[in-house]
Amino acid sequence: MRKQADYCQFGADLAQGYIDSYDQLNKAGDKADTKSLVHMHLATLLTDTAKFSQAIEVCQQALSHKLTDGTVTGFEGRINRIEKAQAKAGA
Repeated sequence: MRKQADYCQFGADLAQGYIDSYDQLNKAGDKADTKSLVHMHLATLLTDTAKFSQAIEVCQQALSHKLTDGTVTGFEGRINRIEKAQAKAGA
């Protein structure tokens, strides 16, 4: 699916709505899992569609909520990889 531009764009366009909903639920006191695959996938989709600053914001939001993506380097490492991709793309 990541190679299909229209699906990538569709997923990336969902990012802000999800982030807003997540913030509201979290403020309401709902307990979330500490592992957030959704944040991970949104960051990936945003990176794949060259929306690097939004991808970094998604990762920073995950960090602020003490979430993990299940990888060794976590969202901190994901931010580093996004920044490298951004530099490579010249954006």
